[in-house]
Amino acid sequence: MNLSYRAPPRLTQRRLLRDSLDRGAFLLVSTTRAPLRMVTTLSMFGAFANLAYSGYVIAIWAFKKDVAPGWVTLSLQQSGMFFLISVVLLVLGEYILHMSSVTNDGPLYHVGQEFTSAKVTRREKLNVEDASMAPRHLEVHTGRAA
Repeated sequence: MNLSYRAPPRLTQRRLLRDSLDRGAFLLVSTTRAPLRMVTTLSMFGAFANLAYSGYVIAIWAFKKDVAPGWVTLSLQQSGMFFLISVVLLVLGEYILHMSSVTNDGPLYHVGQEFTSAKVTRREKLNVEDASMAPRHLEVHTGRAA
């Protein structure tokens, strides 16, 4: 038996660079933890750099005589605020990484219902308890008429 089949050729759509970049960013972020790990690393570097800059400002204030008025307080204020922002981003990034690892530890699928199986599960779905497994002080209703 011969089967003739003709299909019109599909017209290929031109892909825009923006769509390809969006798809690539989505695949990168959804399949690996590397971008978020890079964010936390940069946040940690920013926090330490701001601490070092604070030390530099204090050293300039202590050893240099002709410092512009207000430069030390303004520099320390900005350095402290950027340090706090970096620490907050570091904590948020690590929290998101932890939450993603916790949610991804489970199975990739959940069985909703079995249609064919060697094991009969109909009895397991009923609200029936085995009298031998129940504690002695509880009354067991098996659902059967006496």
